[in-house]
Amino acid sequence: MPDSQQILSPGDGQVTLQLATQSVNGAIQQLLGSQVELQAATLSYAINEPAVVTMVFTSHSASYLDTLRKVQLTGDPKVLCRIGTITGSDTQWQEWQDFWIFDFDATPQGIEAGQSGYLVKLTLKDALWRIDRVNRTLARHGRISDVVASIAADHDLDALVEPTVDDVTYFQIYQSDIDFIHERLMNLAANDKGRSNYRLYVRDNVLHFHTRQYKANLKAFNFYRSERSLGLKLIDASSANSNDGGAGVSVTVYNVYDGSTKTVYSDPNIALRLGNTIPSYPSEFILPTVRHAGANPISEADYIANSIYQHKRHDGYVVRLATNRTLNLGLNDLLNLQLSAEGDKNSAWAGLYSVGEVKHVIKSGTLSSVFTLERGETLSIKGGKFNAPGQDINLAEVSSGGVSKTASGSRTVAVLPAD
Repeated sequence: MPDSQQILSPGDGQVTLQLATQSVNGAIQQLLGSQVELQAATLSYAINEPAVVTMVFTSHSASYLDTLRKVQLTGDPKVLCRIGTITGSDTQWQEWQDFWIFDFDATPQGIEAGQSGYLVKLTLKDALWRIDRVNRTLARHGRISDVVASIAADHDLDALVEPTVDDVTYFQIYQSDIDFIHERLMNLAANDKGRSNYRLYVRDNVLHFHTRQYKANLKAFNFYRSERSLGLKLIDASSANSNDGGAGVSVTVYNVYDGSTKTVYSDPNIALRLGNTIPSYPSEFILPTVRHAGANPISEADYIANSIYQHKRHDGYVVRLATNRTLNLGLNDLLNLQLSAEGDKNSAWAGLYSVGEVKHVIKSGTLSSVFTLERGETLSIKGGKFNAPGQDINLAEVSSGGVSKTASGSRTVAVLPAD
């Protein structure tokens, strides 16, 4: 395996947040100034969900609520948020992220003489939530990847989209663009290898729509040797997921025009494989579904079967990794998790995982994080039986990195060193 980038904290000092608005001419105006004291913050990111930031702070001025209210009165209350790590007299800031105010509540601090201000809880959500607020009715034609890229462009978002196959017409009827992607396109998306289970999320102000491997960043973490390790939980959800498609999926297609039917099955040989061992399920555990055929190609049934199967298989084994001072591990990164002091794979739970959720908590200037790591297989070691069908990950493809933005706003492509 090529060398992977280690997870390194940008600094060992305290962590803070900045919140700001940006004028039409680009000027930044801080919303957390000297009159505001941050108490705690939670930043939550998940595949296929909007990112959510919750901040609790004390306002030492009773007029501060008017500042938030003026932003809300714009009707489209966009703000900028970023994390900074304080080391000595320097603060190393991550790039600004676009968010929108979802809601806030304020509790007066007291009624005694000389007291003023509020304890404020402010909730922000990212561009996926903003896009979800607009409903449309229209027909869209082309590859699914082209449709998603056009949706991103409609909302002035850069996009990282993995090409799909088949030019087809899709109807969006009284749906938001996000609902349309989730409900109409997600299970039909497949790349030229037949791999499905596309993921939708925003990272660094870029909309992502692709499979787990595509342009992922490869990182590494040795749990027992890192001073940033706080805890580890291993979850085997393979049996639970087998009820919902993890054991396989069949789709019976009914042609309403001629009355014929056809049944297709998910193909485990085209699933992305991050381990080498999976349970051997009885054939009666295969999940049956039905679809009415329309004008679109019959291959859509194959895409649906494989998408449902790959989604449930890929989440069969979950690791919850708790750390401190870890900011540079994010959604869809591939993490090489080492579970021995020597770094060799002596655990069935070691090896590659995809990051499916990230939760950062800032309290009293201290950062702690929980990362949800997912894959569909375990590792059989020391002469064990390897029975997991699937496609091995292309590490050369992974090492090409992903699209991101610098703090100045210019786009860059991160290229990881080869092992």
